[in-house]
Amino acid sequence: MPLRHSVYLGEAKVAVTPLSNRLRFAGTMEFGGSDATIDAHRLRGIAQSAHAYLPDFAPEPQPQSQSQSQSQGWTGLRPMTPDGLPVIGPLPGKDNVLVASGHSMLGVTLAPVTADIIAAEISGGRQRAETAHTARPFSPQRFGSRRGRTRADG
Repeated sequence: MPLRHSVYLGEAKVAVTPLSNRLRFAGTMEFGGSDATIDAHRLRGIAQSAHAYLPDFAPEPQPQSQSQSQSQGWTGLRPMTPDGLPVIGPLPGKDNVLVASGHSMLGVTLAPVTADIIAAEISGGRQRAETAHTARPFSPQRFGSRRGRTRADG
């Protein structure tokens, strides 16, 4: 299936991304622990959605062994934060560490503004001052110790 760019199958909630000579189908997000077990029912649902939207697409059969294969289902964890906002900016107490994480499912969408904030931090000076207001809600400092803060501090 020759796709030149990613597409989103909105009703099925499945993203299709061309990767070299293959397609990656991604969908279903589950909130929970760190269990990386693949739910076969959800995997079948993604494959069925792919076929419903792209009738000429024929997925390769799943391998029977447990060894890794390019056509095998895969699952991974997404970095999320307690307040749902990404963490972008300098790590408190570490002057040489910048954080850009916790974007949930919006990493690609938020990449440009995240890059602007990180570039401003690296450049410093006027550029940093210009992005300070935008960057403030995403600061890693918001998760710091609440001891010693007054009500006015947050």
